[in-house]
Amino acid sequence: MRIAATCIALALPGMVSATTYCSFEQECFEADACGDAAFLFEYTDNANGARLQQGVTASTEFGDLGGYVLRRDESSVSYAFEGPGAMYFLTVENAAARLSVHMEGPMVVTYLGRCEGL
Repeated sequence: MRIAATCIALALPGMVSATTYCSFEQECFEADACGDAAFLFEYTDNANGARLQQGVTASTEFGDLGGYVLRRDESSVSYAFEGPGAMYFLTVENAAARLSVHMEGPMVVTYLGRCEGL
């Protein structure tokens, strides 16, 4: 299962919104072995440093997603996004990024990659 999308924009507390690009190069479907991927995702954090607040939006080839900041500190940030038929969870820590897409079934696809510019 391949999913392709766009790029990521991230605003950290105290910073003006900036674009941060994340590239997910590994894709893992359920318990299967991971394979190569080329997955990109675009989001904007307008939550002004607040936790558990709406204000994060994402655009993908599947449409626009609304989201929340789940956790944020000096070196990491975690988000939750909701879209048609799926929940997206993104964590970035020291440039290492993990994105999991949880779908009905239940089933999950996990993407491993990096974000630059945090």
